[in-house]
Amino acid sequence: FPVVVLVRGGPSGPGGRGYLAFFAAQLAHAGFIVYNADFRDVGGQGGGYPMAFEDVACAIRYARANSGAFGGDGSLTLVGHSLGGWIASVVALDPVSFEGGCPYGGSGRPDAFVGLAGNYDLNRNLTDLYHFFGSGPAQSADARAKSDPFNYATGARIPVRLVAGTADMSVNPQASQKLAAFLAAKSWNVTLTMVPGASHMSTMSATGGVSPALRAVRDAVRVAASYRD
Repeated sequence: FPVVVLVRGGPSGPGGRGYLAFFAAQLAHAGFIVYNADFRDVGGQGGGYPMAFEDVACAIRYARANSGAFGGDGSLTLVGHSLGGWIASVVALDPVSFEGGCPYGGSGRPDAFVGLAGNYDLNRNLTDLYHFFGSGPAQSADARAKSDPFNYATGARIPVRLVAGTADMSVNPQASQKLAAFLAAKSWNVTLTMVPGASHMSTMSATGGVSPALRAVRDAVRVAASYRD
């Protein structure tokens, strides 16, 4: 079975991943092993940069180390929603694995990345970013530069699938369009699915049994497998 690591939105503090349970179940029903990860996303509570990125990289390492016991096929796709889409995009596009605070070894980078309504543009949703970075050194220009996905995509290419709703009132879908254009200009295998009338959450809702988000994950896994072949 292919393996998926989900990364929730926020910032919500610890334990915010529960809202992804229905999408995790949808993926599991479709034949995926699913890990629904949490991470430290509030700067004032010991999170933010670089801890959030290290947590996601550690979730990848944990999934790689443990999924074989459940029949995992060795592949791993990272799927991030909203703020988690941004965090996951940096982990996926940075050619160097984030290290620190993880009892598991191995690679902290995925074989494919799927971003759902991701807030990739650090010039948007500034209130969320203020809570994420907090104050002091974590709010520095250096921390923001290292947290910007548009400063990466310089290493080994992996398939990227982006999904956004045209009626998203929480995160402007132009952030997904901007990241798709950036990766396409660097010759990455990237596609963007704009879902007409979809909200911030409804791209994960099943219509006729298959949601746009599930289609994107399936396609990312398929292309990643062709890369390995």
